[in-house]
Amino acid sequence: MKGIVMKNSIVKILTFVGCALLVAGCGDKGGGTSAKAPRKATEPRGALENMQLTILAGDKKAFVDCFEAAEKEKYLLGAFCEYVIAMSQFDQAMRKAYGEEGIKETTRGRDPAMNFNSENWLNEVSIKVEGDKASIVTKGGGETWQLVRKDGLWKIRAENMLGLRKDTSDENIEQATKMYQAMAKAVNDVKQKIGQPGYTAEKVNKEFVWAMVKASGGPSIPSYIPK
Repeated sequence: MKGIVMKNSIVKILTFVGCALLVAGCGDKGGGTSAKAPRKATEPRGALENMQLTILAGDKKAFVDCFEAAEKEKYLLGAFCEYVIAMSQFDQAMRKAYGEEGIKETTRGRDPAMNFNSENWLNEVSIKVEGDKASIVTKGGGETWQLVRKDGLWKIRAENMLGLRKDTSDENIEQATKMYQAMAKAVNDVKQKIGQPGYTAEKVNKEFVWAMVKASGGPSIPSYIPK
């Protein structure tokens, strides 16, 4: 797992989920889409909207249902969702303790095109449909996702988003699942330090990144985080 799958998963984490999810902010501001329920995704856009809504609701099962996934991949998606929810709660705690300036520090280096906190985030992606397949690309050429339509409904391809390959072994998937679980724990552990005496937003963010890299087995700290 220290190979392609792990490397791709770490990239996805830092650029897609951890870098995108400010979903708790929607609830803080009393607006957003948190009150809506997922609908049948009869178009690609609907599949992405449903993914956001299930995260807002903290509904792991509904999140997994947004994806076209083999049975073995569903466990990985579940762990992936646990990490996503942990990130959401982390950002919420940062905003509460340090305000908008604290959140700016926490989200440095994140991809603004994939900020789910914005109700207009889907305007930052382009959708190309070819029959029963679709490609989603963020403005600026960030993330690219693949979707498929089966029985009239669109779902996101799990292997594409998670950085898996067709020849990815069950062992690798199991290790990736454990990695996401470890990263969720790392987020929750650091979250306990938010607002504590001596902990500024910068200090929390620094410990957060180091904890995440350690949990994921990553090779280095992003350049925008001082050592």
